Amino acid sequence: MAVPRIHLVEFYKPSATADAAGAETIDFDFEFRAVVSFRIDRETLGTEGEIRPSGIATATVRMPFIESIDRGWRLKYQSKNYDVEKVRDPFGDRRELELSVVGVEL
Repeated sequence: MAVPRIHLVEFYKPSATADAAGAETIDFDFEFRAVVSFRIDRETLGTEGEIRPSGIATATVRMPFIESIDRGWRLKYQSKNYDVEKVRDPFGDRRELELSVVGVEL
């Protein structure tokens, strides 16, 4: 397991827009930068038939508590994009957040 490191990460909030035909498109708007603990949990090398594409990493992010962060947000770390899959307050005291993120190939 990798050692967590402190890094500057960019956070993006999803926003949905609809075109004239009613088709919805999700864009991600920059919200803020934060210094977080970022630990790669595993990197799937993958073979055919796996759920996650080859080379996609899953990671855990620990950071100060920010209420607005939710599933569906995206973050950028070392020029790679990650989708937030899980958000939890590990101690229930609203002081720290733990995010489970998965790499996204754009």
